[in-house]
Amino acid sequence: MSTSFKLNSFISSFKSPISWMRKIHKKTFVQFFGTYLILVLVMASPLWSLYSATLSSVKESIVKESFSAVQKGCALLEKEILNQHSTAIFLRRNDDFIKIARAQENIPPDQISGVLRAKKLFINTGFPSDLIFGSYFAFKYNNLVISRSKIFTDMHNLNKNYLQTPSLSYDEWLSMLFGNKEQISFRESLVVYHREAISMPFVEAEVIPLIISLPLENYTVSDSAMLVLFDAKALVKALAAEAILEGGFLYIVRDSGDVLYRYNINEDLNPSEISTGISQLTRGGENTTFLKTSDSQLGLSVIAGIPISVYTDRISEVTRSLLITVFGFLLLGLLLALFFSFRQTRPISELIRTVNDLHSPFEKTSNTFDYIRDSIVQLDLNGKQHEKQLRSLREGIKISLTEKILSGRLCDGNDIESFLRYNQMTEPFFIVACMTAQDDSATQVEERALMSMALDEALQKRMQGRSYATHHIGTEICALILNLTEEEARDEMRIRSEFLLLRSELQSSAGIDVRFGSSLACANLDHIPRCFSQAKEAASAADNTGFAIFSGSTEIRATSTFDLASAQQLNDLILLADAERVEALFEKLSCRMSNMGGISGQEKSQIIFAIRNAICCSAAALKSDLAIPAYNDADSISASLIKMKQAALDLAACQKTIQEKKISKFKDSMVEYVNQSFKDPLLCAASVADAFSVSEKYVFNLFRAQTSKSFGEYLEGIRLKEAENLLENSSIVISSIYQQVGFNSSNTFYKAFKRVYNTSPGVWRSARAISAENPQ
Repeated sequence: MSTSFKLNSFISSFKSPISWMRKIHKKTFVQFFGTYLILVLVMASPLWSLYSATLSSVKESIVKESFSAVQKGCALLEKEILNQHSTAIFLRRNDDFIKIARAQENIPPDQISGVLRAKKLFINTGFPSDLIFGSYFAFKYNNLVISRSKIFTDMHNLNKNYLQTPSLSYDEWLSMLFGNKEQISFRESLVVYHREAISMPFVEAEVIPLIISLPLENYTVSDSAMLVLFDAKALVKALAAEAILEGGFLYIVRDSGDVLYRYNINEDLNPSEISTGISQLTRGGENTTFLKTSDSQLGLSVIAGIPISVYTDRISEVTRSLLITVFGFLLLGLLLALFFSFRQTRPISELIRTVNDLHSPFEKTSNTFDYIRDSIVQLDLNGKQHEKQLRSLREGIKISLTEKILSGRLCDGNDIESFLRYNQMTEPFFIVACMTAQDDSATQVEERALMSMALDEALQKRMQGRSYATHHIGTEICALILNLTEEEARDEMRIRSEFLLLRSELQSSAGIDVRFGSSLACANLDHIPRCFSQAKEAASAADNTGFAIFSGSTEIRATSTFDLASAQQLNDLILLADAERVEALFEKLSCRMSNMGGISGQEKSQIIFAIRNAICCSAAALKSDLAIPAYNDADSISASLIKMKQAALDLAACQKTIQEKKISKFKDSMVEYVNQSFKDPLLCAASVADAFSVSEKYVFNLFRAQTSKSFGEYLEGIRLKEAENLLENSSIVISSIYQQVGFNSSNTFYKAFKRVYNTSPGVWRSARAISAENPQ
């Protein structure tokens, strides 16, 4: 009866909202819901950690995959460009291509066969990959274009009927082909309309033009050029991973900042603001991961961007499930709090007391809030026990990052960002100082390891308010990276004063006499390895004050003294076996290095190593086992250059020997070809030239040099020799012999035979028969 009454009372209370709200016990509601809310937050912590770990894992996977795709795509693009460049150079050196290029007007009729051979050679050089839409060889003065499928005797006909460029006039089209000062140059993407035949409709395509300019001897005016059209869509597929194609963007830019192609983005970016590798920047209010690769040889950079939305979209289901779970628990807690506070039930109070008893059996807490306070205090105590481990882990990370920055190993954007964050570096400039112990004072301490401890204490005392990072290299040398403002970086006296105070602190506190060497200031962490070398060099030259600042040149002169163009030139000269020009190149290098003045050991080693690498590449191309001399720091610049020059000359001599053998074998093969094919009545100098892909003039000159006869005399001689054999040793009728030895007609055969033997074939056969019957 009482139970039924309570139930009816509970139901009837809902009929009046005001009376229902009045019956809520506010204190119980606050106690229960506060405790429940803390429990939910504690449970939400691992859920948030799970979400963060999932997002981080997905982000890392996408970034690695995308960066790998960009690097592979750039390598493929570089390979295709260099292949096309080598193809253009090879074709340009061909006799037929040279003749076509030097023809000032229409090609003469007697050179039409040369044009056909040029087109055949163009096809035989290999078809381009899927990245290349098409390639064309254009000649300026005779208005001729050769493609892999057609020969156009009028460039305007190609531009008008087969490959239209609406954004360019015909004059601009010609300027694009022949107005380039660089040998390899790009133009920003174009929309072209193309078709294979006049009867077919035009098809639209977006391409990135590459112009390979092939100049005359003065290297200022181009008489021919190779136009290579890269398919923009295929190039994007090669460069961009799935994440970039779906929600990211892509830029292809020159080093000058000109945009060649942009994918899925309209506004311009400043490439100089984006560091090479992986970096994090904000674009349009959204955190974006930038991937950048640069190719200094081609002057191109590829920049890809992945917004944070790409990662969150991948884990949207996880996010939705976590939010539903958290809000579900909050709603359940709110309903339970309302129910218990309305009924003023005791189970919640008993539950709180039980938890308090388990937590603190000897000290009773008065209410739930005391329990929460005591729990938080206990958590704080447990956290302090792990502070030492956390501090040790943080120091280990700082040391690892500092070592990586100093050694010059590849650092991505995350490494640089972490290094700056862990060391609290916010200023734009850096210097590197190198500290080494004096040999006579280092023995004053019982252990060399005490020097690092003394330095750390002195730094904490003297460098208060400064951001710095240290790295102990062994027990006798230490590197210090100091973060400076622009004003501090320019104040050399202040830097000197601070390091002298630090040195005196070490002497007074630990009795260690040290010398400091400081680098010049730099504004980029990429220059830290060079600054470290400067600091070590300065430390070795410290004066009696125990401190010195690097006084050498800040310019990176090694790359400008022997750059990629010089390496390619050296490689080409070796492969061409041009020993005279190899010597001239080394004379020029010697002059450059002597004009540098005050060359450092690092610059010297960079230049000599670069020259040695170029020579090693040539040796690998020649498959030569010639020993390349190793680099020796003790050698002078002139001695090192003499060693490298001799190695280059030896390789050029080997290449010359190989070329001579090939030429000799080639010449013997041509003569042997004629000896085996003389019975063919169509055999002539033109057919031999076509079979060996050389000019007729070359055939004439070769036979004159090899046999001391003209081609016609040599061919006629072996035919008559065979005819003589048949006349003497067979019974074949004379009217059939001329066909078997390769003459076109019996009249030609009779005239040639009579001119050489002073008689007719019949009389000669009869005389030989009589001589055989009546020997002397």
